[in-house]
Amino acid sequence: MAKITYLGRSVMPQEFMHVRQALGLPALAFPVAARAVRDDLFNVVVLLDGETPVGCARVIGDGVLTFLILDVLVAPKYQRKGVGSKIMGIVLGYLETVAEPGASVVLMAAPGTEAFFAKHGFAARPEDAPGMQLALQQKSGQA
Repeated sequence: MAKITYLGRSVMPQEFMHVRQALGLPALAFPVAARAVRDDLFNVVVLLDGETPVGCARVIGDGVLTFLILDVLVAPKYQRKGVGSKIMGIVLGYLETVAEPGASVVLMAAPGTEAFFAKHGFAARPEDAPGMQLALQQKSGQA
């Protein structure tokens, strides 16, 4: 029987790339993945039999008042088996120890995952205070 382990430690770039690939997300070059995870405040890595990454989550922010939960990712074969909920429990436990009262904890939910995050206490932004985003395009001359 395969053993699933949850670790509150830095996600390695290759682990991040592996889980993204399992989900069919766009591939990242190693230097990009390494830079993306370099300054995270907190990570959870989920390993199968101590070596194969099957899930992860990242937390970024100022470490006191503002936190963004990113990349709560679980390989399809392990979804709907409690892995994501365990990840969120670990992340929220971390936030309870470091966040000041009134801190802002936000995330961007992929379509279809809203109910999952609602189970963990998250709610959609109110219509009178909508979230906004800007998707930066490639710089001129870069492919």
